[in-house]
Amino acid sequence: MLIAGGRDDEDVFDADPLPFAELFNPATATFMATGDMAESRYEHTAALLNNGQVLVTGGFNGVPMQEAELFDPTTGSFSRTGVMGSPRADHTETVLEDGTVLVAGGFGGDMVFASAEIFDSATSVFAPTGGMAIGRNLHTATLLNNGQVLVAGGQSSAGPSFNSAELFK
Repeated sequence: MLIAGGRDDEDVFDADPLPFAELFNPATATFMATGDMAESRYEHTAALLNNGQVLVTGGFNGVPMQEAELFDPTTGSFSRTGVMGSPRADHTETVLEDGTVLVAGGFGGDMVFASAEIFDSATSVFAPTGGMAIGRNLHTATLLNNGQVLVAGGQSSAGPSFNSAELFK
């Protein structure tokens, strides 16, 4: 299990982002340091790709980030990859049946996004795709057996939580 980034203080306004990463072995209940991320970040997302690498996107490092990177477990190192179209934190990543990754919603500094992007690991390119009906951050996204993604809950920048859901097809 990869544990990467975070912040050094519970108070988000006093926190500095961290670049550190560790691997947790559940069989031995031990942690082992691995290579640091290329960018320090917190409130980012990560998804295990079909090729065994881990895609890390967005987050904060003082401002919302557009940068993405890949962790290669065979080398224990991170490398920069494509750049998202929008800086995002508190968004979701969902690996789709074809191996691409849906990156949806999130917070971009002064607004919550309804937009979404698809990451293609074969080309390292993020491309815009159909957005959500409403902007959401801190939501969930779950790949369903029929290949659709259920996006649920979350909140707007004003703070009220949503009790709604929508499907990405």
